[in-house]
Amino acid sequence: MELWYIHFCNSPYAGNSRKISEYNKESAIMSLITVELPKSLYMKINELSASEGISADQFLVLAAAKKMSTILTENYLEEEARKGRREDFEKVMKAVPCAEPDVHDHIRRSKRRVKKTA
Repeated sequence: MELWYIHFCNSPYAGNSRKISEYNKESAIMSLITVELPKSLYMKINELSASEGISADQFLVLAAAKKMSTILTENYLEEEARKGRREDFEKVMKAVPCAEPDVHDHIRRSKRRVKKTA
């Protein structure tokens, strides 16, 4: 069974269909991976990537980058929170004036009211 790849962003073979055996790992900017997906997910990725005008490869790279960014941001914020001290927080809060917020900082209340059920 021969394995083929069709699109490999930023590789020497970008846009060409070539056998994986022709792929030169030393000259590649990116890595090649094989992922097994349920057919329904595969079809939806192709549909969405086409609607965005990008390849399925680019769609998956963007999805992975977004997820990685989310995780790294959460990790960073958790680490910064662990470094924090309650005394420092209280000190900063004491310096904040006790005043009504500016008009543009008010929280808008919904015009719809939720009916209470008995």
